[in-house]
Amino acid sequence: MPPLLSSQGVAERLGVSRSHVSRLISTGVLPAKDIAVPGARRPTYRVDPVALDAYLDRSAYQPQGRPPALKRRRRCVDQGCKDFFPRA
Repeated sequence: MPPLLSSQGVAERLGVSRSHVSRLISTGVLPAKDIAVPGARRPTYRVDPVALDAYLDRSAYQPQGRPPALKRRRRCVDQGCKDFFPRA
């Protein structure tokens, strides 16, 4: 069994901050174990690498293709609009 990862190790692997990892854990998106001593003021979380891989598989970005191009509108040039930059 591979060793459990700290929140810093998970953050480095995901390329995010430790606070983002803590938010993922506290919302239940990323399962973790609290290994803090009973009565401790702060939790000490460790993440199973298998659970991290499962999270990565679930949240993998899958592009849907290119979005349709926006049509550009041409400003009125010949309809009596004021030309701020006269053409030479």
